[in-house]
Amino acid sequence: MGAYRLSAHTRVCATEHGAIFLDLERSAYVGIAPARARALARVVEGWPSFDGNTIAHDGCGKPCDDGQVPCDRNSATCDAGDDIAAALVSRGILVPTPSDQSPTAAAPRLLPEAQNELVPWDSMPSRHIGVGHVIAFIRALLMAVYLTRFKSFAAIVARFDRSRRRNTGEFDLERAGALLSAYHYIRTWTFARAGRCLLDSIALVEFLRIYGVHASWVVGVQLRPFSAHSWVQHERWVLNGTPAFVREYMPIIVV
Repeated sequence: MGAYRLSAHTRVCATEHGAIFLDLERSAYVGIAPARARALARVVEGWPSFDGNTIAHDGCGKPCDDGQVPCDRNSATCDAGDDIAAALVSRGILVPTPSDQSPTAAAPRLLPEAQNELVPWDSMPSRHIGVGHVIAFIRALLMAVYLTRFKSFAAIVARFDRSRRRNTGEFDLERAGALLSAYHYIRTWTFARAGRCLLDSIALVEFLRIYGVHASWVVGVQLRPFSAHSWVQHERWVLNGTPAFVREYMPIIVV
């Protein structure tokens, strides 16, 4: 059991190049170097492995399944992890694990690896677009502008999570493809996607929600060099991007 855990409003991705925290309340990223990430892995409950799964702990919180001798609570590595964790606690990124509670390792929602585009860009028909689609697009875009300008990632995650919990229907690929092509053609008259992936993805999720179609909003990160990207995905299907491109990013938000 780790001595610390992620705060409720924090997400993390870990790779061989270090780790990235995302503070959802501040919509801010915090990066740490590989050595510090390894030290934190020994003291933070639910620390993710490179594949996004969480790591079991023993002793001071050191991963217990890596084939090494568990360290004790007073080891130098644990002390380093404690020092780094204390600094992150002061920023609200980590919180101490209550002594009277059992471990509740973070278990972020995972998606299968992206494999296919739902509709290739050069195959999207436009003949079915009607006035209703235009009105729905305007509603979705206005909401996306409001959310991206005035709301935190935490508020957006909560909004989409509530919507997902209410959704009990099946994802209709054919219907979603028709709606996606309508959204794409209307969007080309309003804004370009280049540099606007967050706005585009949130607007697309909102547009689909109007029609009762629910897909996942994803934010992913790279560490070297640092960059972030947002897209919309359902299972292995990417709705507003190419699988090869989004696979370059490790998801840190999936909702």
